[in-house]
Amino acid sequence: MTRTARWLAAGLAAVTATAGIAAALAVIPSAGASTPAAAAPAHQLTGYWQNFDNGAKDLRLRDVDKQYDIVVVAFADALASPAGAVGFTLDPTLSSNLGGYSTADFKADIKSLHSQGRKVVLSAGGEKGNVAITSSAAAGNFASSVSGLMSDYGFDGIDIDLENGLNADLLGSAIKQIGATAGSGFVLTMAPQTIDVQGSGGSYMQLITKVRDLVTVVHTQYYNSGGMLGCDGKVYTQGSVDFITAQACILLESGLRADQVSLGLPASTRGAGSGYVSPDVVNNAVDCLTQKKNCGSFTPSKTYPGLSGVMTWSINWDASNNYAFANTVRPHLASLPGGSAPAPDPQPSPTKPAPQPSPTAAPVPSPGGSCNGTSGWSAGIAYTGGMKVAYSGHVWSARWWTQGETPTTGGSGVWKDEGACSGGGNPNPVPSPTKPAPQPSSPQPSPTGGGGSCSGAPAYSSGAVYTGGMKAAYNGHVWSARWWTQGETPTAGGSGVWKDEGAC
Repeated sequence: MTRTARWLAAGLAAVTATAGIAAALAVIPSAGASTPAAAAPAHQLTGYWQNFDNGAKDLRLRDVDKQYDIVVVAFADALASPAGAVGFTLDPTLSSNLGGYSTADFKADIKSLHSQGRKVVLSAGGEKGNVAITSSAAAGNFASSVSGLMSDYGFDGIDIDLENGLNADLLGSAIKQIGATAGSGFVLTMAPQTIDVQGSGGSYMQLITKVRDLVTVVHTQYYNSGGMLGCDGKVYTQGSVDFITAQACILLESGLRADQVSLGLPASTRGAGSGYVSPDVVNNAVDCLTQKKNCGSFTPSKTYPGLSGVMTWSINWDASNNYAFANTVRPHLASLPGGSAPAPDPQPSPTKPAPQPSPTAAPVPSPGGSCNGTSGWSAGIAYTGGMKVAYSGHVWSARWWTQGETPTTGGSGVWKDEGACSGGGNPNPVPSPTKPAPQPSSPQPSPTGGGGSCSGAPAYSSGAVYTGGMKAAYNGHVWSARWWTQGETPTAGGSGVWKDEGAC
């Protein structure tokens, strides 16, 4: 998970103030008496399990803390052929780090979690998972491949975490096919970014409309977001109880039942680039929505005692922090009316314990010195995709926009380690000019510059803000943005934000 609307501090450009929120609140029909296909525990805790090694604690599924009721496996692999199909393979580095964690072990662990009453679903998408469903055939391939993985591994369902755009009609059709094959035990979760549920025209809101009766829970990512409109039409800044509650109110008033809505927050400061709040603030947000207690300046018009619960990215980052998130949030959920205790303790591992990594000291900020001609990292500077900095004797390159996140192989994944350097240089380097951090009121892309429009796509403009899925014409080609960007010329290189859609 993300986990990741890392580029959407400019997200309000896609929303027309209060009218956009009002439309969003009306887009989904009244829930009526429908029920989700699979009943989740009351007030459950959901967490993403990382099938990769990024510096967070590596875990076997069987060793996931008992307080997690739904475990989302991140992520499915997009296959090159056939179009739309996905697969799943245990990451070889992770397997090695865990002393030889095999596919058979993984499948056995899913059965073990099932025996404890817990659910395990496979997530499609993620920050880098570009699962493209652009035709009916691709939708069918997606559905059949997911159903096959559910049968083979024992997954209970699918998590939709597509952060690079989606076609609501095609994906909705695929989900219905998967649900029909799975039957009554099907679990469907979704992890939209905040911008995805701001207006009625958003693809996620359209998708929710189409598959609402199959939805188990929607856990929006209330982080890596910047400022957004709440359900009252006011702008709230991430990292506060008001932001969480005013954003959650949008879905809670959209027609989804309260038990279909969860709050998505990072497990630790390293679990996201921005928007982290302490577990106590998460509990305050839960109290505010369920009981109108511990609210900030925003108070919902009514209570939602059936609120599903909380989601976090990720279980691994929580484990790295001695499960401070689960140990604080899960008991609080259990204390709510209708709440219940966590599942029984996981079964002990039948194999020898996985080797633990040697403890290492947290990176110490460099004194600002440059190396290999690269200026030292500064917390106050905004870096965009492709920019490089020096930190702790290494050169790091930013994959996308970031500010204030220390260069590390963990965290949000924004920094790429380019290798060690010789150091030296100016002890107080002058920061390279950078573009200011995106503001919520960023304008829509201008149709000027970039060589003229083509195939209906406006010409690229260096001053415009582009978010995932937006298109621009440049040098006779149409380009689509994979995530938030501004000022980076469309090219097949650079940070990789631009995808060449072909000549026009």
